Amino acid sequence: MIVDDLIGTGTTLARTARRCRERGAARVLAAATHAVLAPGAGRALADPALDAVVVTDTVPPGAGSDRLTVLSVAPFLAEAIRRIHEGGSLAALHEEWTAAAVTGGAG
Repeated sequence: MIVDDLIGTGTTLARTARRCRERGAARVLAAATHAVLAPGAGRALADPALDAVVVTDTVPPGAGSDRLTVLSVAPFLAEAIRRIHEGGSLAALHEEWTAAAVTGGAG
C-alpha cells in the first residue's frame, strides 16, 4: 500500500509501484488525498504495476482520472460541521473514520 498526500504527474507513484513489484509485492494499491493531475498523468496511472488507485474528491481529478476510484469527503465534512455546531468531539470523529477506513466500513 502506497499512501501519499497528492498525485501530480503520477510518475513517482508508478516508479514506486514498479519497485514494490520488483521486490516481490503481489499487489500494489495506492491512496492519495488529492489528485492534482498534470497533463500526461493518465499514462503513469495506467502502469500495470498499479492494481488500484484511490483518491478523494477534494480536487476534481480531471484528465487521466478514469483509472481512479474517487471517494467523497462530503460525509466527513458534514459530520465535522455538525459536531462543531453541537459541541461534539472532532478527535472522536477522526478516530471513528480512521477505524472505518482500516476495516473497510463506512464512516
